[in-house]
Amino acid sequence: MFKILKAEQLSANVYMKVVHAPRVAKSCEPGQFIIVKVDETAERIPLTICDYDREAGTITIVFQPIGVSTHKMVDLKEGDFFEDFVGPLGKPSELVTDDLEEVKKKKVVFIAGGVGTAPVYPQAKWLHEHGIECDIIVGARTKELLILEDEMSKVGNLHLCTDDGSYGFHGMGTNQLEELVNNGNTYVFDGRGVADLFSIYKETPGVLFGASLADKVVGKGAAALMVLGGVVDVYALVISEPALRFLQDAGVDVRFDKPVAMIINRSGTGPCPVESLCRECSTPQECLPMIEGFLHDMKVL
Repeated sequence: MFKILKAEQLSANVYMKVVHAPRVAKSCEPGQFIIVKVDETAERIPLTICDYDREAGTITIVFQPIGVSTHKMVDLKEGDFFEDFVGPLGKPSELVTDDLEEVKKKKVVFIAGGVGTAPVYPQAKWLHEHGIECDIIVGARTKELLILEDEMSKVGNLHLCTDDGSYGFHGMGTNQLEELVNNGNTYVFDGRGVADLFSIYKETPGVLFGASLADKVVGKGAAALMVLGGVVDVYALVISEPALRFLQDAGVDVRFDKPVAMIINRSGTGPCPVESLCRECSTPQECLPMIEGFLHDMKVL
């Protein structure tokens, strides 16, 4: 059993619990997650670790109630217990595992909103503890839905955004990003896959136009978005042959370390799903609905 030491409602539909789980707290890193179970009849719910305190042996989780089990979690108060609390699971953030001196050379920006703010906090906190500055853009529809403002303001340069202009920057997070980039800033995006790139292309295409972009892995879907966005220069550690053709055909200056026939999925069991979906596409424009449909099905959009 795992005791809840603190329970708090952060906004109208987002909740926080601080849980005593010393074995998890001892070894977890930013970017990892736990699986929690309210009782013996409940579902197993995966949640990203929002914060941890190794000395106190605590883990902080943030969630939004959607199904039966997460609604049960809302009812748990300080002093109640979780039936099970398993972790840490998953891979830590690349910001944590990459060479520290290389990370220090980067300019990092996080864009988050709602419960998506929770995974950002431990990464930004880790950077702050290692003397690395970052920008944090947190957005919401209105002021009342913003969360973790005090915590974020202590670990990075916080930029708050609201769609209705009730607090901070009037507009979406990507609009704030565009303003920062237009002021001459260079940024690193830590999201996996094509979700970040797609969001920027759809919401603030000016960020990509004329930009130089570097990525560890570039597949056909990412290349299509780069071409459509007007990227002029790309560097990749690994690039698929279809992606390389898209970029070269569009006149993009491409540098890379290793070309491959196709990008493999994260588990190494087969091709990347976006690469597979775009396989028969002959133009970047044909890839766009494939990428959008995939992200919608994955509930990223």
